[in-house]
Amino acid sequence: LSVSHSLNASAFGWCDKPSQIGVDIEVVERLSAQVLRRVCSLEELEACPYVPHLWTAKEAVFKSLQTENNLISNVEILDWRPKKEAEWFFTAKWRDREEHIKGIGFSCLKMDHSLSFFVHRP
Repeated sequence: LSVSHSLNASAFGWCDKPSQIGVDIEVVERLSAQVLRRVCSLEELEACPYVPHLWTAKEAVFKSLQTENNLISNVEILDWRPKKEAEWFFTAKWRDREEHIKGIGFSCLKMDHSLSFFVHRP
């Protein structure tokens, strides 16, 4: 189970084990470029179709990993693929190694919120 909330919206995700899920929702205007530059690589910022999704995507992946031994900046979001207008699939990997994080993510823009889910399959 993963739960997230912002000022006026909430989201949750649930899945059967052994998969693990992470979800994050944020008001777009609260996601500052300064914070994103601290946790995102230049390659991530250039590749992302909508920069506020980087934060929610990273948070969703991080939550799905259910670990305390890493930093959100160690997660790299890759391969943004459009689903339809304002919706994308993405994958993730560890920044310091070539190992992909097994799973698939989804990000969308709903009203003034960025919402991301990631299902991790250990």
